[in-house]
Amino acid sequence: GKGYNREYLKKKKQKKQQRFKQIEEERESEKNKWLSFHTKASRKPGVRTKSIFASPDNLTGRVGIG
Repeated sequence: GKGYNREYLKKKKQKKQQRFKQIEEERESEKNKWLSFHTKASRKPGVRTKSIFASPDNLTGRVGIG
């Protein structure tokens, strides 16, 4: 009957919203994974934030060799 149809549509809508939420959360966790990896990589001790193409500190150093 009519009531059944309404319930069906409601459930369908809920399912859709849940799926959407799940996709959002997955995307968010992927982003966070990437971000934490990125910040971890740049925070390593001994790794200079300076560009490898910057002029070297010592005269024997060559550009491009970090």
